[in-house]
Amino acid sequence: MSTGAYDCLYQTLGSGPPIVKPKFEDVTVTQDIYGNVESTRRTAESLKYKVEKDRYNDIAILIRRRLSSTREALWIQMEIQSPDIQETVTKVCGHSDLLNTKVSPIVIRKPYLILFHYRAELREYDLHSDRTDQEKVHLKVLVDFMAKAFTRDEAEYSRLIDKGQVSFPIVWTLFKPEEEVFIHESHFVRCGRVQSLHGINKTQGWSLGTRSWDYDGTFFGPVDSVSPLQPFEGICDITSLPVYPVRFHKNQNKDDLRQRLIERGRKWKSMVDVTHLSYEGSDDNSVQLQVSSRIITDYATHQQANPHHATAFSWYNASLTKQTKEPPADDGNDDGDDVDDAERQTQALEKEDKEAQKEHDRFFLQRHDSSYIMSDDQALLCPAKIRGFSLMDKKWAFFLVENATDIQWLENPMERLEIDGAPKKS
Repeated sequence: MSTGAYDCLYQTLGSGPPIVKPKFEDVTVTQDIYGNVESTRRTAESLKYKVEKDRYNDIAILIRRRLSSTREALWIQMEIQSPDIQETVTKVCGHSDLLNTKVSPIVIRKPYLILFHYRAELREYDLHSDRTDQEKVHLKVLVDFMAKAFTRDEAEYSRLIDKGQVSFPIVWTLFKPEEEVFIHESHFVRCGRVQSLHGINKTQGWSLGTRSWDYDGTFFGPVDSVSPLQPFEGICDITSLPVYPVRFHKNQNKDDLRQRLIERGRKWKSMVDVTHLSYEGSDDNSVQLQVSSRIITDYATHQQANPHHATAFSWYNASLTKQTKEPPADDGNDDGDDVDDAERQTQALEKEDKEAQKEHDRFFLQRHDSSYIMSDDQALLCPAKIRGFSLMDKKWAFFLVENATDIQWLENPMERLEIDGAPKKS
């Protein structure tokens, strides 16, 4: 029956469209063996959907532990539910990409890396004379939690770090969010920026997430990788770790190594287009080969031939967007001093926003064209290897940038041409 026919039927019966009641109901329908409905009745209470209320949603700070069915620890996280503590954490360390302050509760996974590296600022904020009584009560919960969580680590940190040493239980304290780190791999060193640190406890290994700079044949952009930190016994030098912050590198070599990586990054950028080069060294393939031949660098074709090695960019839109603070609202009752303070605060926030936007733009996708000029920070994070094809072995592989050089063509090649002195017979 058409819609018009239904309208005529309603008019004939003298009734309009049915009235829908604004309520929710749960019913159970029983059918016979032929699929015909036998009965419809309200669902029993024991079978209805239930929304479980969190019994702990009124706690300022909640530590939540997730276990598997075999009682193995999956993760431990801190949930900040107090608005006063949320505001404090947002003001002090909300600019970090590791912290999402736009949600409630604010969640921080163990080992609470962001809190450890901003612990001094958080404690100083708590002691400020402008705090209200309620803020002081709630902030004391945060300060007490940090004291309980970090006391032993801080003592060990103070004892070893100034000496350039570290033990495995505190190795996680070395890595500050967004800090540059040197990553030692076979045959080369590369640089990354700290993005995450995952682990369950201080006796198992850690997974350090870092961000670097790469190319996919069309765009330059940020890529993520993970470096494992395996447990070790006793105490070791920080610079002997497979990954460590640039600030701990030997003073006499730090600037030299950093500058060398920047120069290598610029060399890498000059080679990403199709380039004919000479190469002497090993390739990075499933079976390493010693290569002494000419190679062709070609990112786009390499990725077509090896799609499992294609460059996968980070979620740059979400993870690289800085979270900035909103300026305070004007209630119209401020006196002159308060107005001046508000203006100064607004100017400070605007300056911070500009710096955050500059930081964001620095690590955003860049199209490979003549307008793109690579910065030193981007060059520092570039790969140590270039994608290419070995003309001798007829194989696609990764080649160390430092071992690739321009081809040395012979001067006056015609003068070196030798022809058999015997006359040719026609």
